[in-house]
Amino acid sequence: MRRALCLAYAATVASALPRPRRATTLHALRVRGGGPVDGALEKVRDLTTTPAGSVAFVSIYMTMELCGIPSVPLAAAAGVAYPTKVALAVVLASSVTAACVAYYVGRTRLRPRLDKRISNDRRLRAVAAAVRDEGFAILLLLRMVPMPPAINYLYGAMAPKFPAYFFSTLLGYLPGTVGTVLAAKGATVALPRWCYVAGGLGVLALVGTTVATGRRVSRQLDAYERRV
Repeated sequence: MRRALCLAYAATVASALPRPRRATTLHALRVRGGGPVDGALEKVRDLTTTPAGSVAFVSIYMTMELCGIPSVPLAAAAGVAYPTKVALAVVLASSVTAACVAYYVGRTRLRPRLDKRISNDRRLRAVAAAVRDEGFAILLLLRMVPMPPAINYLYGAMAPKFPAYFFSTLLGYLPGTVGTVLAAKGATVALPRWCYVAGGLGVLALVGTTVATGRRVSRQLDAYERRV
């Protein structure tokens, strides 16, 4: 089972390799190696778009998230392996589902251990107090700040109401998912120049929003930290 997951993961990441029209390292390999390179890439893409390949992709994606490993490379791979709308749906559904599973595990099986950790960490106590008092609003802001997936277990121990947790996760994950998938798609498909300009401006706006949100969250948590 482990070997199969490793092979599926390698196949998914390999599917993200672009097929540029201009001279690149991959192009040089094609010239030297001929058809086998192109054929291998096509087989990888065919694998990831089959039902079994899609199930393997989602399983690996969720496993990485639940193990606390950032899954950005897989999100980018999805942008190449699938049509844009399908890639967005697959990545967002996988991320949110994994977050909800971690929430449940943190609220049940890991609750005693996580409660102890939260009680021993002043910053985490501040986060727990903010989540308890502000619910959806603070969760949405926290979702817009990059954090390791393992934070979802701690959110479960903090026990916000599930609807607030679910919708804040869905909305908070959306900008990063769209940006990653579209960036991967744009790197492999020839687009008009204005698309790249608009994409660059969008990335700058996303980074600016993330920084501003991070500062706002930090100020709010500082206020809660002084109380706990």
